[in-house]
Amino acid sequence: MTERPKEDESDNTFSKTVLIYDDLLRFIGLGYFDFEQGDWSMFANNKSMLKCWCYVPQPQGLNNLENWASITFGGYNKFL
Repeated sequence: MTERPKEDESDNTFSKTVLIYDDLLRFIGLGYFDFEQGDWSMFANNKSMLKCWCYVPQPQGLNNLENWASITFGGYNKFL
């Protein structure tokens, strides 16, 4: 966690949103580095030990995305 993510393009006081993992390398949530506070913050109220992070993948970088089938999640109702 000593390496910091890049600054957000719209506000350089915090980083781009990243995926955060705990000391057992389990995904624990979305977070960011606050450059003004000099500390990590998470969007959820999680008190885990932080181990590592990675950038959130961007779908436009995936190959053949237009060929992937769309699916629904449980409980989806398109008529809501």
